[in-house]
Amino acid sequence: MYLAIDTATPWCSVALVAGDQKRAESSQVVRNAGPVLIDQIDDVMVEAGVSRRGLEGVAVGIGPGPYTGTRIGVTVARTLALALSIPVVGICTLDAIAAQVIADGWPAEFIVATDARRGEVYWAHYDSAGRRLLGPAVTKPVSVLERFAQLPWFGVGVERHAAVVDAAGIELSEVDRFVGQVGQLAARGIAAGQQVPESEPELVDHAATGGAGSVVTLPLGLMAAYPLYLRRPDAVAPAGR
Repeated sequence: MYLAIDTATPWCSVALVAGDQKRAESSQVVRNAGPVLIDQIDDVMVEAGVSRRGLEGVAVGIGPGPYTGTRIGVTVARTLALALSIPVVGICTLDAIAAQVIADGWPAEFIVATDARRGEVYWAHYDSAGRRLLGPAVTKPVSVLERFAQLPWFGVGVERHAAVVDAAGIELSEVDRFVGQVGQLAARGIAAGQQVPESEPELVDHAATGGAGSVVTLPLGLMAAYPLYLRRPDAVAPAGR
């Protein structure tokens, strides 16, 4: 039984997964995942009738996502795994969303996008089997539309970009339930003998790109449980420090 956590989008989500079966799930849109995440974990444990000692691992969506929100989920996942002496696995959040799109029956290539603030989106390009072909990346939505003029978007929290996407004649569908795929991708990867990398995902110096956006070559499959930010946080040290 895997506990799956994702806080890298506006959804704070938790699920319990046994193989390809989702036993329980709690998802809600929040401004701050910190005060609600532990309660959600307790709720799904009670719903599924499972104790924390019954967990064999923790899977966490590592983003890309906002600095604070992503870090909350990763920190809780790593802390639980350490306390229970069980493995913790990172999964690219965009990959989990793509897996849900395929599970819902989408048959062709597509784009997954989540809001990155600053007028940008985190995005990746997927084939008809949900395999990531390019990305993850962070850039202005118009750049994605110019590069992939015909592909539909499946998004999480991208309603603020809907007008731009609609103006380009591209279909945009919201995906609001995907955390179970975080656990399922982790369980499948471990069952297939994939190794969890020990190194953190790459942090791009976004300022050095002149606002043109950043693309990271991220391996498919299991990741180390460290936040994938793609760019440095908005907060900066005061001048002179």
